[in-house]
Amino acid sequence: MLVFGNIVIRVATLLFAALLPVFAPLDARAVTQPGTAVGRIAASILAIVVVLVLVGWGARRSKLGALVLGTTLLLDGVLAYTFVGENGPLARGTFYLTVPLWVGLGTVGFAIATPHLKSVKMKRAGNGSIVGAVIGVLMLLLAYPRLSNRGAMWTTVLENDPGNEIAASHVAKAQELGNRALAAKTWKTCAQNNPIACACVAGAMDASLVEMHPDEALRIFAASGTSCTDRADVSGLRAEALVLFGDVDAGAKVAAELLAKNPVEPHALYAQALALSNKGDTVGSKLAAKRAVDAGRGPPAQLLLASLLIAQNDLDGADALLKSLVAADPNNAFARYDQGLVADKRERYHDAREAYLAALQLDPKLVDARYNLALLTLRSGFKPEAQHHLEKLIEIAPNDPRIPALSALIAATPDKSN
Repeated sequence: MLVFGNIVIRVATLLFAALLPVFAPLDARAVTQPGTAVGRIAASILAIVVVLVLVGWGARRSKLGALVLGTTLLLDGVLAYTFVGENGPLARGTFYLTVPLWVGLGTVGFAIATPHLKSVKMKRAGNGSIVGAVIGVLMLLLAYPRLSNRGAMWTTVLENDPGNEIAASHVAKAQELGNRALAAKTWKTCAQNNPIACACVAGAMDASLVEMHPDEALRIFAASGTSCTDRADVSGLRAEALVLFGDVDAGAKVAAELLAKNPVEPHALYAQALALSNKGDTVGSKLAAKRAVDAGRGPPAQLLLASLLIAQNDLDGADALLKSLVAADPNNAFARYDQGLVADKRERYHDAREAYLAALQLDPKLVDARYNLALLTLRSGFKPEAQHHLEKLIEIAPNDPRIPALSALIAATPDKSN
């Protein structure tokens, strides 16, 4: 019985260490679904029951062995809970990444406890367990960099589960610091693969609106059904999309309903500012845009406020706002374009030209920047360059209604560049 009991304990330890990752995805899947904790509770209860049973069995056979094994199992349980939690790298379906960790711990525990068995045969086996301990340590060393490198971990998680809401949030937020287009792709891929992942829905809708595709943002919202309607940011983005899509009254209504619950909801404030601007209420729009900026809506609200300030000829205010925006995001083509407008109004040819060109470098299809460049260079006497910008404008927007008048104006203007 002694030998049998100790063998059972060790085998059970290894099995537990090996099978624990199987339960981990259940736990992680539970925490990624709003209002569901069944997986976490089930996995935790299972871990506790197994530990108690094995420690109780072992205490009757080998006290020291039971202590070592019980400690190992508890450590396994703690690590499992840590790594599969809401912010852990095991979020949904990537348990294979931590298999080296669990197997390593199980092997180390087995190697430490085996020499304390009373059986001569098992003592001999215990001598060989040193090899197991070495393997376990090596596997722990192998697992450590993979577990400690959270950036690479989240990327791997996302590659294996493109709809993983938690992983997408980590990856996209890191990408936004250097490559907004890549971050937008990450959000949209996540929303496409997991339409009820509300963080992905919000990120994808925001990315679509930045790209001026409100129809796409509305499709993403529609695909989520009623799963994300309780999230203020998603509803606020829907209000923005409705206004930008042309359904101003519907967007204003959604924004008003949100603001009744939360007067400082940034998306709703921005949607309200857009709606008021569409209706010609520049004073109300400016006030709402300012509140949206203060509430943290970011570049979209800042750009709207800057446009309103330019329209009111408050060039100093617009310039200061745009400088701060460009400092925070040098790759914002619309901010560069607005800087060109400010310089153009101040009759600073060089600054205006550079700003328009910078905007076009960031977004070659920015039609207004190309149109304004044609006018700016023509006014300054550079007819060949104006003609060049007209040709580029025709390439990117052949149906722009301003083209015939601009073409006639260039043709009628004498060339003063020579």
